[in-house]
Amino acid sequence: KHFFVLFWSNTNSISAHCFHQWAHLSKQLSTADTPDTVLAHVACHHSIEMCDNLRPVDLYTVVAYKDGTNIGSTSNIGDVDYYRSWATL
Repeated sequence: KHFFVLFWSNTNSISAHCFHQWAHLSKQLSTADTPDTVLAHVACHHSIEMCDNLRPVDLYTVVAYKDGTNIGSTSNIGDVDYYRSWATL
């Protein structure tokens, strides 16, 4: 399985924008089309202990994991199509 995790916070407008796009993507991706892909998010404003060491740029970073191994990340800001392309490569 591939896991994509967005770290975000509602106290950062860029981060909130990225979460909004991420939420739209999660509604559009079909489990049937991408059975090995899981989208998740960590709301750092609720999970402060999980985000203690993050920098401001990390609050809109998507981290990719495959079989528990970190295989990449992006902090580029995009629209739904950008995140879909990145998560389905």
